[in-house]
Amino acid sequence: MLATTGGHVLRYRWDGTQNRDYSLDLRRIPFCINQQVSKAIPIVEENTYIVDIEYSPLVGGFGIVLNDGRAAFLTASSLKFDPNQVQGIWAQGIEDATCTTINHKYRLITFGDQILNESTGGLEISHNCILSSKDYPGYPGEVGKVIWTPDGCALVASWSRGGIAMWSTFGALLMCSLGWDYGINIDIQKSNPLQVSSMEFATEGYQLWMIRKHFDEDIKENGDNDVNGNTLSNDIKFQTSLIQLDFVKSALTINPCMSHQSHLYLQGEDKLYVNSADNLIRMFSERSSREDVFGENISSLTTTLAEGRQWLVIPLPSTYSATNWPIRYSAIDPDGQNMAIAGRTGLAHYSMQSRRWKLFGNESQEKDFIVAGGLLWWRDYIVLGCYSIVDNGDELRFYPRESKLDNKFAKIVRVAAPILLMNLLQDQLITFGSDAQVCIWYLQQNDTVGDVGISKLQAIDISALAVHPTCIASIALTALRTETGRGQNNTSESMILNVSGRLLMVQREVRNGERYTCLMPTVLASCVENVWVPSRRRPDKAHLTEALWLFCGAHGMRVWLPLYPRDGDKTHTFMSKRIMLPFHLRIYPLAILFEDAIILGAENDTVLYTSDSNSPFSLPFSVLQRTSQVYLHQILRQLIRRNLGYHAWEIARSCMSLSYFPHSLELLLHEVLEEEATSKEPIPDAQLPSVIEFIMEFPVYHQTVVQCARKTEIALWPYLFSAAGKPKDLFQECLAKGQLDTAASYLIILQRPPQLAGNTPRYFLNTALDQSKWELAKRPNPNDVESESPRTSFILPAKLGLSQQSPPVAPNAEDISLILGKVQGPRVRSYSTTISPS
Repeated sequence: MLATTGGHVLRYRWDGTQNRDYSLDLRRIPFCINQQVSKAIPIVEENTYIVDIEYSPLVGGFGIVLNDGRAAFLTASSLKFDPNQVQGIWAQGIEDATCTTINHKYRLITFGDQILNESTGGLEISHNCILSSKDYPGYPGEVGKVIWTPDGCALVASWSRGGIAMWSTFGALLMCSLGWDYGINIDIQKSNPLQVSSMEFATEGYQLWMIRKHFDEDIKENGDNDVNGNTLSNDIKFQTSLIQLDFVKSALTINPCMSHQSHLYLQGEDKLYVNSADNLIRMFSERSSREDVFGENISSLTTTLAEGRQWLVIPLPSTYSATNWPIRYSAIDPDGQNMAIAGRTGLAHYSMQSRRWKLFGNESQEKDFIVAGGLLWWRDYIVLGCYSIVDNGDELRFYPRESKLDNKFAKIVRVAAPILLMNLLQDQLITFGSDAQVCIWYLQQNDTVGDVGISKLQAIDISALAVHPTCIASIALTALRTETGRGQNNTSESMILNVSGRLLMVQREVRNGERYTCLMPTVLASCVENVWVPSRRRPDKAHLTEALWLFCGAHGMRVWLPLYPRDGDKTHTFMSKRIMLPFHLRIYPLAILFEDAIILGAENDTVLYTSDSNSPFSLPFSVLQRTSQVYLHQILRQLIRRNLGYHAWEIARSCMSLSYFPHSLELLLHEVLEEEATSKEPIPDAQLPSVIEFIMEFPVYHQTVVQCARKTEIALWPYLFSAAGKPKDLFQECLAKGQLDTAASYLIILQRPPQLAGNTPRYFLNTALDQSKWELAKRPNPNDVESESPRTSFILPAKLGLSQQSPPVAPNAEDISLILGKVQGPRVRSYSTTISPS
């Protein structure tokens, strides 16, 4: 399809001949705001033509941008695109579009921020990919180019004045070069050193190739003339260079079954970055032997997963990467001790304990299959969906970890169609194929090595839920249900499907003996990027380990929380069994420690090597950092706001053993206090009294109030203590309970101003001396009031190391190749076994 400045779209065959019968004329195409509007008007303006066009078979048409800045979508009743059937749909509100691109998997037409609305066939705003003043206070210029990563999980945009930025699928900012440090001699608002004129992603999205345009220094000295005195055009005044920007990505982008793991790791083209390696195991062992020193019972490994900030970099062995570069799939086992990877062909796995890779001894076996349907660990086995080149068929394979990598030890099961996704729930494996069939298998480990018992429990056709199998972004088998009683054991599981960002739950029931049936799907949320489901349930933390966690890009985080009725309470039968709670994140979530209420992520920082603009190292180097955030206080606040204080109390009570629990209550109090005390408008239903009443239920109440006060502006104290009580009364209560450390903090507050303290310091001094508290007997300094707030000075203990911070499309091989493209790779044998990739 070739767009001309004459307002035509010409169609050419692959032999170079023009198909005149199917060429389009913009002036004959009716345009409207949606497909249900009968009134459609063609373009009547002169000199109007297409400047950018892109096609998607899954959306069912072309995204176009006109030279006057308008954007539209061309569709037809059939995919033949007969000129008499083509219709245009305007993207309303867009008058300055410059380019377009389409995300096939999530069915997003990107002119900036537009998607297809399936209900009316119109275009509506999904989300805005914008730069806030915090990210960049200036004007970066118009958007020069936008492209999606091959897996559809990130969008990159460049600006006319220089710079690039990357967002997740639904608008969470991942990286922005406008905030990089280029040195003191460069003002990026006047001259950005990263002027990108064109860009494209390489295989698997690990590299972003960019054409960088920069001013010729020799021309700058000679003015606008060359050495012979001839006047130069604007294009010749600039030099171009080729830049490659390397990326690492989460395994969730291509292997979403890793969401049930609590271990944080990233994959690059030829290496793995693991954050929960043996250093965390060692820390856990050392801490377990010193439980009496810490005065706390540490019974879970998950707390240590938040502590390690160092990355363990595991490079691929050269014997494997030489012919199988790059990494396509990776998986980590539940213990974080073993890694498995798959490249262009075959697979390999790595042991954290022995620090050794295990490869196929027979190289021909390694070249005989391509992993294309997922990779995961089940017990001591590596499970994978693959295509066998030798047998020309699709298979499920199970390789034992302890044995040699050899097909004679593997369990191989033929399947009817290529596997696209897989996931695991205990001993049940769920697979999704290109024939839109979901299969649930029961796995049983036998005594003989490599002998795995596998039986199919159910096969479900879900072709009605998506226009194409590749629109299923993830699939999971869970024990979650819309209604669940406390301690109830479900004999049937539910399926969680992410269909182009729309999250569906399909509940399964056992009827007529052992026959499974499926209920109608329930829509849980939209704009969903990632889904996390706990792999195991803990009765003492039932709320947190039976919740469903969603990340929705720019829309933030959501948790689908169970609400259990009180024991013996039959009066609140009207109450919903589950509730969806939204809350804001400062990081991009990659892993969740469900039992510890901590979210783990990673972010990019930059370090300047040299400020010399002529140096090839003038662009900053990127540094990978692990980030984390506690979310307990946000859940508590959302429940209290909805008058669900009892459920908030149950969750908080289950987390009292966490070392940072008092600080979570402090964060809860501080956020509500600052929001309400600084509000310019009257608050009809203030939440501070309810939060104070909630914190009173815990023994750390006095400590929470005074720590919040000391980290808050003095001007907010009257509003705080109007709800919490007078500081002097709280001081006396602390003395009565023997909480002298907390009382000392209240004494500092009572001395602001000092004359209001009266005889309180003397009374405190006598009490401290009577109890031999010599350090506390020193007169507290009223200037010790911290000016920092819990938002800017992270209040978790240092040992945690946490930082702040259209018509349905029939599936066929050509469509899958187009959509998955570079991600899935060719289904043929690779004959290059000795030449390294260049």
